[in-house]
Amino acid sequence: SGVSYRNSTNLIDTAERVSHTHEVLTNLERLLSALQDTEVGQRGYLLTSDKSYLEPYDAALVQIPQVVEKLKSLTSDNPTQQQALEELAPLIRDRLAELKETIDLHGGDDPTQALEALGRVADGRGKENMDKIRVVITGMQDEENNLLLEREKAAAATAQFTALIQILGTVLAFAVVFGTASYITRNTRQSLDECNSATQQVMAASREIATGSQQQVASLTET
Repeated sequence: SGVSYRNSTNLIDTAERVSHTHEVLTNLERLLSALQDTEVGQRGYLLTSDKSYLEPYDAALVQIPQVVEKLKSLTSDNPTQQQALEELAPLIRDRLAELKETIDLHGGDDPTQALEALGRVADGRGKENMDKIRVVITGMQDEENNLLLEREKAAAATAQFTALIQILGTVLAFAVVFGTASYITRNTRQSLDECNSATQQVMAASREIATGSQQQVASLTET
């Protein structure tokens, strides 16, 4: 029972860790999606000059720092992921600054600034920065997937061991009950045999006493 309880506790702990890993992976996907939203909003605005295209960009600007803080909290016990987040922070900052600069240029009164903003999008520097961000995020996802695989294996092993312990415990319980019952039955029979033997001895002694009494009566009668 003690081993089963300990294994069940370990299984619950492992399940919580698996859930924690899924949460980290979900937030990494949210971060990448938010960064892509900033690009979509920027390009839509630069191509159409319609500020309604900036809605996903504006929403992502609010979401990104929240997700980054959430990831820092979730991975506080993982130095590898913390280092990756430190590497990611300046890349995200530079990318957002670049997007904002092109949007500000495009929104100016000088038409040449709008062309300059489009030229900066076309020169590939933004793509290079975003590729670096994707590499870091992919590395973090790989780290979490490896942890997930290890934890799922540990959960399966713990569940298997718990089932084995329960089966062995049941067999052992039956063996103990059967052994105890056999011991009690054997001792009871032995006690009954001893009691019967003692009873027979008492009866034999009683018969001897009765015989002796009859002989005394006969002797008295004869006398």
